[in-house]
Amino acid sequence: MESALSHDRLVESLSPQMLTGKLRLGIPDSYAAHFMAEFLPRFAADRPLLELTVEARSSEELQSLFSRGQLDITIAVVPKAMPHGELLGKTHPVWVAARTFKFNPDAPLPIAVQLQGCPYRDTALNALKKAKIPHRMLLESASSPAVEACIANGLAVGLIEHDRVSGNLTSHVAGIVLPDLPPHLITILTDDSNRAALHLRDVLKSTFRIG
Repeated sequence: MESALSHDRLVESLSPQMLTGKLRLGIPDSYAAHFMAEFLPRFAADRPLLELTVEARSSEELQSLFSRGQLDITIAVVPKAMPHGELLGKTHPVWVAARTFKFNPDAPLPIAVQLQGCPYRDTALNALKKAKIPHRMLLESASSPAVEACIANGLAVGLIEHDRVSGNLTSHVAGIVLPDLPPHLITILTDDSNRAALHLRDVLKSTFRIG
């Protein structure tokens, strides 16, 4: 059986258009737009017989869905290594603000973060508390684009991966020194009994990029 399975995977790696069945993929919300634009169109086009379904949620939600058997494969960002996950890479969250953001030293620092389940949320809030920096929650949202829009328009300070800082955003917030944040791990969880999931895992391990 193992030999037959290995042969099937070899055939599928050489001829991905032969891959069939259903595949449920989980992607962290903050990566969804990039995946939809850069990765998934080509992956799906090269595998026309594969029925792909995508869930874009927080990493915590994706881990829960996978553990309940509701996803076949998922990417999750976590603060430390997981016993059943494979490392795709590391990412370093940093504080960012719009270049037009004006820090008021006489008022609590306005911040924008995703709801509970975002891997950076607790790390960031604990870091602010430890550094004794007065702050207030200007925006909490399940939507990563909403949080990033709030930050980009100069309303609040927030978090983003270092590799994604660009355009109007800066990681040097004038007037205040914000605490450093630790790197996180980009992990992939895979149902080893699902050939399509194993195939996608191999593709992701060789092609995955944040931005």
